[in-house]
Amino acid sequence: MFQFFDSVARSIGTNGGLLGGIFVVVWYLLVFAFLIFIYLPLYVIGWVVWWAWPVLLPAALITAALKWEFFLRLYYEFTPHPAASMVNDAIRAKVQFDAQAIADILEPATGPRVQQDVRNAQAMKLAEMARMSNEQLRRAADELQRQVAEQAQYQAAHGELLDAMVAQRVAKARADAFAKAEEFWKSRRKP
Repeated sequence: MFQFFDSVARSIGTNGGLLGGIFVVVWYLLVFAFLIFIYLPLYVIGWVVWWAWPVLLPAALITAALKWEFFLRLYYEFTPHPAASMVNDAIRAKVQFDAQAIADILEPATGPRVQQDVRNAQAMKLAEMARMSNEQLRRAADELQRQVAEQAQYQAAHGELLDAMVAQRVAKARADAFAKAEEFWKSRRKP
């Protein structure tokens, strides 16, 4: 492939004048850039991997054997606590938690020490989430109670005002009816 383009570039360069010469220079710059920036790094990486795997593989195995606890902890960190879905569903459903329910859901972890440590830390986070949910629900209930009491006071005050207005209109209607009746009787009397 390179030979074909190389022969084309040479023929254009010798027969094409200035434009052909520019094409040849650009072609060789592109080939040089490909060799330096793409082929050579891949070639070096290939040789390093080929000759270094007998050293890197045992080093990786030894590191993994010495740091197995790290990988195990990482595994347990990325797997959720068995009760996480229940707690999250209860929080989404706005359910009030009680201490006994939390204790039943977040039972002590069994298994290796690393699993116990991670699960206990996750259980503490879930318990904190439940506590915060309880506080939020309590604040919402208090706010709702306050709004209901305020609305009841408003309705009571408004009701008293309406009662007074009705009483005033009834009294005015009676007074008007009495005045009309008196006027009627006065007009019927002849002096």
